Amino acid sequence: MKKLLLVSLCFLMLCVTQVFAQNRTVTGTVTAKDDGLPIPGATVKVKGTTNATVTNSAGKYSISVPSGASLVVSFVGYETATVAVGSQSTVNVSLATSANQLGEVVVTTSLGIKHSTKELGYAAQTITPKELTQTAVTNVAQGLTGKVAGLGIFTLSNGVDPQIAINLRGNRSIAGNNNALIVVDGVPVPGQTIGSIDPDDIQDVTILKGAGSAALYGSEASNGAILITTKRGTTDGKPVIQYENSFQAERVAFYPKLQNGFGPYGGETNYIDPLTGFSEYVPYENQLYGPPFNGATVQVGAPLDSANGKVITAKYSPLATNPIQQFFQTGYTEQNTISYQQGDNKNSIYMSAQNVYHTTVVPDDKNIKNAFSLRGHRTYGIFSTDFSIGYTKNTVNTYVANNSKFGPGSFVTNAGANDLYSSILQWPAFLPIKNYSDPDSDIGNASNFYDAYAINPYWIIKHSRDNYTRDVVLSQLKLQLDPTEWLTASYQVSSNFGIYQERVTKQEVDFTQYGINDYWGAGNVASGFTSGKSLGSVYDFYNFGDGTDFGRNRIEGDAVLSLHHTFFKDFKTNLIVGNTVWQQFQKNQWTGSNQLLIKDLYNINYIGGLIQANEGESYIRQIAYFADLSLSYKGWLNLEGTFRNEQDSRLSKAQRSYNYPSAKISFIPTDALPFLKDNKVISYMQLRAQYSQVGNIAIGPYEIQNIDVLAVG
Repeated sequence: MKKLLLVSLCFLMLCVTQVFAQNRTVTGTVTAKDDGLPIPGATVKVKGTTNATVTNSAGKYSISVPSGASLVVSFVGYETATVAVGSQSTVNVSLATSANQLGEVVVTTSLGIKHSTKELGYAAQTITPKELTQTAVTNVAQGLTGKVAGLGIFTLSNGVDPQIAINLRGNRSIAGNNNALIVVDGVPVPGQTIGSIDPDDIQDVTILKGAGSAALYGSEASNGAILITTKRGTTDGKPVIQYENSFQAERVAFYPKLQNGFGPYGGETNYIDPLTGFSEYVPYENQLYGPPFNGATVQVGAPLDSANGKVITAKYSPLATNPIQQFFQTGYTEQNTISYQQGDNKNSIYMSAQNVYHTTVVPDDKNIKNAFSLRGHRTYGIFSTDFSIGYTKNTVNTYVANNSKFGPGSFVTNAGANDLYSSILQWPAFLPIKNYSDPDSDIGNASNFYDAYAINPYWIIKHSRDNYTRDVVLSQLKLQLDPTEWLTASYQVSSNFGIYQERVTKQEVDFTQYGINDYWGAGNVASGFTSGKSLGSVYDFYNFGDGTDFGRNRIEGDAVLSLHHTFFKDFKTNLIVGNTVWQQFQKNQWTGSNQLLIKDLYNINYIGGLIQANEGESYIRQIAYFADLSLSYKGWLNLEGTFRNEQDSRLSKAQRSYNYPSAKISFIPTDALPFLKDNKVISYMQLRAQYSQVGNIAIGPYEIQNIDVLAVG
């Protein structure tokens, strides 16, 4: 009996060993057939079983399979592929885009609600991470450029720290707000805050075109909305560490048409050839319609330091490269990012760091960006939490522009044409501009500079500087309860705030008596400063708001109740009701003077006259109630109605409350009508219609009231 039991046990172990020997691990990568890029989140399943896994962020997977098995690989928007494993240990799969599944694409809409595109009665487009970052952009707005029809990305001020405006489907207001609403993880944020987000942290971007598509956000989304969802971690339990480095160079794309045939002359009657009546070369002029270049040696400006001083000469021929083009350099941007993520279906974490060092075509300008973020999700039974916090610091050093809030960058305050750009454009084609790159040299200083009517552009570069920092914090915490399959309750609190600090300095200019005496009698720049000085200036500016110079911070609370149920297998219903309360606050102050008594001592304790100072603050509060009811029949007939009531502190009490209703319908004939199903000519057709009533609050706080404002002083 013992021998029989022993033999049976050995036979059983042999069978078990044989079963385990038949299972083996297969690995591979799932990519898109059209561009070869990996597809994260694709489902890889052993055919005929429940054994399945999903690809990680690099499109890779690992799964245990029995002998003779086949893998079924699927992902939304792509054709499902079935691949026989055979004896292979590595199975790579390429998925082709499916035209028949256009309506199955899931997008994130208002309030973070997930919808299939076939259910929508309005236009919505999703930008994937690979589309957003395919050119290694450092700013989200750059990544969106040219990706969506009707989306305009406009650069309002170029340079090392460009300001961006985002517009959807044209302007709706002549003098009011025309910018699209930016929403990050369900939280509306100021438009310029988009520059604080690391593009590599983004999971997807959904564009809601027009007010009707974003009616649940009310007046803030009257120009449409851009919904940004950030990454929360992996779902396969495997940790992923990713490091990226990119380097970009930039040059001036194009110049105005530059002339290389004629030198300085500005209409001076004493510089006319008496025999020919033609104009002659003028050594101190800034206008450039004088005699043609002839290769002669000519004097440049007045003698240095005295009437008997050194005379600068140059060959009167155009340089091989126009000096205007020589002034601008090649800028570069180096970006380093590192991220760590891990998680499963219930818990996840994501953290990242970004450094961007950016110079531009203007010498000495730079912008250093450092960004850090931490995000996560955790589920405890019917309770779940979601959080995110991000910190971004920009340190910018640039020249003082002519439109600076504290005056132009030039020491010639009464001549608007003496900003940096116009000073460069006045440069003659025969004179090497690099020779004047030291604004304190014998030929570059303000008293000896050759041009009687312009200033050395390098003086603005070296001695008129604008230094500022932006510290921005975006944070969000969401608590959610799912007591039943048909009921979800959540509350989200969010905050975005920032500090903007700026110092603008302009160095004192000391003119020699020789420069003031005006050697040519032309009314030169120096002759306008009979005191012998153009006093230096310093201005310090501080704003607590959203991290920009005049923006407001925002704290918001959102309570949402969602009921969802399917009746009779064909009627899908979803009802959302909620309340939003938000407040914006801003406080700024600045002090300064343009009468500094000691050169290079930028301290308002050492000034002549009175100090200039100003301080201001403002609040905006809004309370809103909203509801959204959507009905779907078999997926091919979809109805949605929304309603939002807002009460805004910027309006008078009598007109403070206003309503935003909307209604949408979507019909898909290719799913509803039998003769259109599996049609080889029309693969997918969707008909949409919508009605919405929206408004745009185009006034700031206190603008409808008479308030006392003290003059600056």
